[in-house]
Amino acid sequence: MSYFVRMRTVGGEKVIWGKELSQAVADSGMKIGDMITLRCLGQHPVTLKVPVKDEQGTLLRWEKREAHRNQWEIKSAIDPRLLVSDRRHVFPPASLLAYDRVAFEQIQQSVLSQTGITLSLPASESPLLWLQPDGKGTQKIGNPETVSLPTPNQAAGTPVMSACLPEGQLSLQLVQGNGDYLQGIVRHKGEYQHVLGQLCTRENGSRYLALNVVEADGLRPIGHGNAVNQVRGAIVAYDTFVFRLQGEGNKVVAKLDQPEKMTQVWHKKLGFTQHYTPVTTSPAPDATVMAANTPKMDPGHAPRPGM
Repeated sequence: MSYFVRMRTVGGEKVIWGKELSQAVADSGMKIGDMITLRCLGQHPVTLKVPVKDEQGTLLRWEKREAHRNQWEIKSAIDPRLLVSDRRHVFPPASLLAYDRVAFEQIQQSVLSQTGITLSLPASESPLLWLQPDGKGTQKIGNPETVSLPTPNQAAGTPVMSACLPEGQLSLQLVQGNGDYLQGIVRHKGEYQHVLGQLCTRENGSRYLALNVVEADGLRPIGHGNAVNQVRGAIVAYDTFVFRLQGEGNKVVAKLDQPEKMTQVWHKKLGFTQHYTPVTTSPAPDATVMAANTPKMDPGHAPRPGM
């Protein structure tokens, strides 16, 4: 089957043929009628199987033959950020990231075991959970054949941070996932939810954790969190994380579960500018610090979903 792209140029209509154009169009996310730019990135070597036939046209065998194919890049001719306010439409399918759903579910079992909470995992036929480069979940689907999955983590399931409500009920528990991901459960709008978070870097170099609820049809963004590296009028221990969740008036303040045992690599991944430093002096009263010192939850009093 042959593939082609028909373009209207200043010199008139031009038709460009190439088998590789099919994947280039799919990766770009462009559709009929979009204004695009088409650029040839050069050629790459390929090995083809060529049929060998006799004089009667009977297939005798297949032979390998080295050849070259063009590599194309298709992009929008208009900066989409100038046209849309919702960044979900900015990222083409080829830029999407994926997380293995089976791996997520296996690690979640350890989270449920640690917390004593009963929470069903959403059933889905899709083997992958898709995210944008900014860490926000999406129901768009990328290319499962070319996407790279996060590196398996031998320490997956290790507790990272947790938070409790004033009455001692668990409001957040996150553990290490694969790659630069955290996963666990969050109490959002009164109910527990399975969540997947990706550690991302802003343009200014600061780190944040994009948090998404895991649903049957994919990931839904619900907020983000970042490390607390300074508090006005107080000394920080570099062990506190603050989350801002959609629809919640109060911030969720979480503490690292065992900061003294956390590696410097993970501490830096989370966005802390210094390694954990126990506070030895009494800091000035501060709402954030006071909230961060909330006692840990007693697993025996963990509320059930919806309570």
